[in-house]
Amino acid sequence: MANSMENDLIFDLGFHNGSDTRFYLGKGFRVMALEANPKLVEKGEQEFKAEIEAGRLVIVNRALSAHAEASSISFFVNDEKDDWSSTNAEWAAKGGHSVREIKVQSITLDGLIEQHGHPYYIKCDIEGEDKSFIQQVTRSDKKPKYLSVEGGGPFYINSLSSAGYSNFQIVNQFLHFKKASPEPALEGTFFATRFTAVMSGLFGKELPAERWNSGPVTLDLLDRFKQLRALDPELAPGWIDLHARLDD
Repeated sequence: MANSMENDLIFDLGFHNGSDTRFYLGKGFRVMALEANPKLVEKGEQEFKAEIEAGRLVIVNRALSAHAEASSISFFVNDEKDDWSSTNAEWAAKGGHSVREIKVQSITLDGLIEQHGHPYYIKCDIEGEDKSFIQQVTRSDKKPKYLSVEGGGPFYINSLSSAGYSNFQIVNQFLHFKKASPEPALEGTFFATRFTAVMSGLFGKELPAERWNSGPVTLDLLDRFKQLRALDPELAPGWIDLHARLDD
């Protein structure tokens, strides 16, 4: 597995406005970005035209799914809150928002890896379908060294642990404004970035080394965070990304 991994390749599953992709490109990585919303793909292709032409970026207009390759599936677009658009209608419409249904082509994680290579890091933020990603990555024989996924809980951590990921780190996206890229860089090259709450932020070796924990410790931390948020949301604001590191 390690011999086939492409250490300069990142998969950005959930391209959205391209802010994470811009960060990865700035650090010198090649990027395969997945986005189901065709309007966001069109905008991204215009904004990143030079990087696409240079072969550093590919934007794939499909939805990650466990369905057979190239199946036509429903995707629900939230035009008011486009980062909530999802293959899950209830997720896309949460908060009483209106959505419109379109049809998009699906692709599996293994299909993306077969077409674009074995990535070093995968960021997954696909609104309501992250569980499908976890299921697919644990079954794949070409796992990334590092991954991040929105949310977390026993299913995520137990599944990843059984697949060889024994180190985890919780990152509160709400607090990204406090973060800065380390200099000198620990991943790729240094690229100064003002992180926002819609970004997944730092990854891999650039996350604080002391904040990596075992699965059981991470589950306990998640439980404590959820309890505090339920007690008083102002004491535990934000939302969580779960990062995982594959055993060597």
